[in-house]
Amino acid sequence: MTLIAILSFTAYSSEIQALKLKLEKVNYFSVGMNSFIRHQNKGEKTHNAILPTDNPKEIFIKIIKNSESTNEAKLYAACSLHYLKGENIDLFFNKHEKRGDVSILRGDILTKRNFNDALNSVITNGCDTN
Repeated sequence: MTLIAILSFTAYSSEIQALKLKLEKVNYFSVGMNSFIRHQNKGEKTHNAILPTDNPKEIFIKIIKNSESTNEAKLYAACSLHYLKGENIDLFFNKHEKRGDVSILRGDILTKRNFNDALNSVITNGCDTN
């Protein structure tokens, strides 16, 4: 019985790790339905899959702190922390660090925006980056 529990936990842990790695590599940020066919993108689906796990805050904080995570992944993580409440998102970002741009998809229009501006919007308004 114990072996089954350990194997189940290991499979669950590796699934969460795979979701984290997948989100860390996304190359555009978008929340809501996109394109003419109105679908959720893989970044949003992945971040939505992490939300109901046992400790999503820890996962999103690791994504923010990982230097290998894309800016878009860090924006998803900030968005998720805002949604989960209770965390001061500012604490996880160095305001003076230059992070460049972030690609944001709205509908079927892909734009580049200054990362810090998009982050401030998420901190203030949640996942809406307008």
